Amino acid sequence: MGRSAAELYLGTVLFEPNRWTPAKEPTVRVSRYLDRARAAGFDGLELWENHAALAPADELALLRAADPPVVVFNTYCTFDDASAARAERAAALVRSLGARAVKWNFGRDPARAAEEVRGVRRFAAMLPPGVRLLCECHPGTFAERPADAARLLDDVGPPAQFQAIVHSARDRATHAAWLDALGPRVTHSHVVLYRQPRCPADAEPDALDGLRDLTSLGFAGTYTLEFTRGVNTPADRPEQMLASAVHDARLVREVIG
Repeated sequence: MGRSAAELYLGTVLFEPNRWTPAKEPTVRVSRYLDRARAAGFDGLELWENHAALAPADELALLRAADPPVVVFNTYCTFDDASAARAERAAALVRSLGARAVKWNFGRDPARAAEEVRGVRRFAAMLPPGVRLLCECHPGTFAERPADAARLLDDVGPPAQFQAIVHSARDRATHAAWLDALGPRVTHSHVVLYRQPRCPADAEPDALDGLRDLTSLGFAGTYTLEFTRGVNTPADRPEQMLASAVHDARLVREVIG
């Protein structure tokens, strides 16, 4: 499959069994899956931070030359003043890998919002020109509501640099709320075709309908296949997750082109 007008990335978090463990020690060498990701038509990778941060030197070298390339760096660093050193390490990895965008999250304590806004600005200043910062606006953070996320991102900086991720939803109203509140800042989508935390065997039609709604509302950004069937079940093993991701990529492509 050739490159499409709508780019679809493979989130490496989906085949990491330790993604939600306290230490988040990686068990997977992403480089072993590059050939199959390329053959499946993925345009790039959204790389889980520890697949680089805790990787041996030879793996890091392979990731720098990866095909498909690392396009989005998925960081879990925080941006309070006490976490500045970790943010610096994450920025160094972004530069080393040549990523074009960074996925990040605000924290949970709204009392620290101004501090974190300053921290995100500091982080952005460490990155090469043109690297976009994609706020995930994740549930459980103080940016989980569209109006709050819009206000925070206005405080952080201009839409050309500071953007947002919309999660693929199953109802048009959810997508419309994010697009109405953040407008051109919404440039990326995380796609999951199954309900979490346990993913059943088959894609749910309303998930694909939600993707169609997102495109019909005017979204013209990029996509990451974030999770797939089998996550958090006995089938949650890297090889099985990759096979499921290849299956899901075909379904997603039928919608996004």
